[in-house]
Amino acid sequence: MNSEIYQFESSNIYEYRFKSLGKRIITKVVQFAPLNIQGYYNLGFGDLLENGLIDDNIESNNNDLKKVISTIGAILFNFLQQNPGIKVFFHGSNQQRTKVYGLIIKRNYKELKNNYVITSLLKIDGILVEIPFDLDDSKNYLGFFIKLNS
Repeated sequence: MNSEIYQFESSNIYEYRFKSLGKRIITKVVQFAPLNIQGYYNLGFGDLLENGLIDDNIESNNNDLKKVISTIGAILFNFLQQNPGIKVFFHGSNQQRTKVYGLIIKRNYKELKNNYVITSLLKIDGILVEIPFDLDDSKNYLGFFIKLNS
């Protein structure tokens, strides 16, 4: 994902902000929150609303998706470098977005696997299972885990 990124800033290690400069200026927020499992964090992402809340369901259509995704990737890399050994979980706000994230991983997998270990979350026979990421995009992934290579 060697692409141009937006400049981002962080007031603390768990929240990053940047401005999407497409058809309009939109402040984007990436947050990391600890999960109930030691060493696991959730990545949340959305548009900052005027009331200070973050909307992760909004479809901005700001004509800069590649740059936004690349910026999120740079933020994720920064966060993982500052927190070695942890895994970050991410998924879309709906199944379609999760599928898009899987396609982005698939398209960039050759490059990503050099720096990251990527696994996927599936439900098999009613049980949540973490499995290695598979380039077969026919799987109905619930989300993805990513950590830096050791």
